[in-house]
Amino acid sequence: VLGQEKMAPGAPVALRVLVRSFSIASSDSTAPPPQPVANADITVRLGRTPGLASVVYTGRTGDDGSADVAFTVPPDLTGRATLIVEAASPDGEEQNRVVHPITIVRSYKLLLSSDKPVYRPGQTLHLRAVALDAVTLRPAAGETITFTVQGPAGYDGVISPVVSDDFGVAFVDIP
Repeated sequence: VLGQEKMAPGAPVALRVLVRSFSIASSDSTAPPPQPVANADITVRLGRTPGLASVVYTGRTGDDGSADVAFTVPPDLTGRATLIVEAASPDGEEQNRVVHPITIVRSYKLLLSSDKPVYRPGQTLHLRAVALDAVTLRPAAGETITFTVQGPAGYDGVISPVVSDDFGVAFVDIP
């Protein structure tokens, strides 16, 4: 199984699955090289626990023994998860299973802006942040954004968290 170990909720994912047959060499002979398995049934499952993982892809390998797997990660699945790939050959050999731990994490792009480039002592800072989902570029509505201001002489001002609006915008005024 070739693919990434980090995925984003609601994002498309592409994997390559290679199915090969092999035989174990006996003490007096050598084993032939692995051969591609054409038309093997491929099932891909994704979930938090292997026993409860849901099917996200079914298909078959081509003549070269490989399958291009594409699916969308469920939008409500985040954190540690398990990717399970099962392959069964058409001639009835045993089913093979590969289990990969993966991480499903949402990432954001932020734009931080202020009303002017330079402030004088005693002026109020007007800051605004726009947050977008890094994969889909949809607004990060309802997400918590924390503004932190650092200044000279060890000044650190942390403002209480602000929840972004429906457009992914959060703003704060810092005296």
